[in-house]
Amino acid sequence: MNYIELINNFWKLDEHWQFTCCETRLYFYLVKTANGLGWADSWTHSDAKTSANVGVSVNSFKTARNRLMQAGLIAFKEGGKGYANKGRYQLLTPNQPAKARPKSPPKAEATSEAKGD
Repeated sequence: MNYIELINNFWKLDEHWQFTCCETRLYFYLVKTANGLGWADSWTHSDAKTSANVGVSVNSFKTARNRLMQAGLIAFKEGGKGYANKGRYQLLTPNQPAKARPKSPPKAEATSEAKGD
């Protein structure tokens, strides 16, 4: 995993998803955090701390996090209930299959007229 791959992948997906300022700031904060942790496979962080470090409300932060998950840029697992429980984050690399990437429409099958019947 490296910065260039992650950045290029983000901007490629941005052409389709049109990420908001909050989503962009959150993603690059998570990239910075992963780098600071030596590119750990995953790490924990509280919602309150992450939203404060990104500079947005917890609700705005959660909305941004959900969109990044839908775009296949990050994986997140809830840590449980209560203030001390932290969620687990993982950056998904461009080579990892994302579970919720937009799918292209199915290819139309040839009709009997097109086949010459």
